[in-house]
Amino acid sequence: VARAYEAGCKFAHFSQHWDAPEFTRWLVQQRVTHTSLVPTQVHDLVTAQQSAPPDLIAVVVGGGQLSASIGQAARDLGWPVLASYGMTEAASQIATQTLDQLEEPYQPFPIPILPIWQCKTSSETILSISGPALFSGYCIDEIYKARESPWHLTTDRVELKNNAIRPLGRADQLVKILGELVDPEAIEKRLIEDSEGVLKSGHCVVIAIPHARRGSLLVPVIEVPVDEKLLHEILAKYSQRAIGIERLTQSIIVDSLPRSELGKVRRGQLLTLLQAKGKLVNLEPQSAFH
Repeated sequence: VARAYEAGCKFAHFSQHWDAPEFTRWLVQQRVTHTSLVPTQVHDLVTAQQSAPPDLIAVVVGGGQLSASIGQAARDLGWPVLASYGMTEAASQIATQTLDQLEEPYQPFPIPILPIWQCKTSSETILSISGPALFSGYCIDEIYKARESPWHLTTDRVELKNNAIRPLGRADQLVKILGELVDPEAIEKRLIEDSEGVLKSGHCVVIAIPHARRGSLLVPVIEVPVDEKLLHEILAKYSQRAIGIERLTQSIIVDSLPRSELGKVRRGQLLTLLQAKGKLVNLEPQSAFH
């Protein structure tokens, strides 16, 4: 709403239950030129083989990384998808791909930093941001705590190059396995990319659980519907290439994943639910699939 107000353009809200064909028809009816989607919605548009409406100029994709394969498949159907990177503390986007990048094959990075933001990284690649749209403080348990520095230290690891961002994952999600740091989210993205559309962002997560000897175990959790034969083939393909610290346990299939109001998977809540149901006992890393 704020972006439409600043641009002085018409605003339309798709308030119906999400459905890829219906959404496409709605875009045509409203003659929408710009819209925002999350990776799962782009995946659904590709799966339903929906061609983009002719008036559409840009689709800003946020709330997670859109894989190169799904992004290019969307481009092939005419959807002008552009990766963005943002966070609540920034009130919106920090970086967004440009229209010029539509002339190239889709890649989820680099993502050019918007001119209002200053960005820097620590020696551990942790991002700090500063700019006029930065939040003023937090309200926790009805107590307001003001921001004390012009810079906000995030929990995101990124690579900064040529005034653009390449997200590397969250620092607070790194786990130790056999003494080495491992990023479960990076493995999750690799699985989704390797699946060639079978698994989609937001419906496949890799969580870490404590393990006496290894430090942590990596557990793939998949939301139905999923073809179990294809899932087995995807995990077998991954297992053949994974080094020891990146080995996965057997997968767990669930009816639904707990999500926030914005649709992001609540990983901590998922872990608690699986523990309560006894799903995380006797799990061990797979050495090979047969």
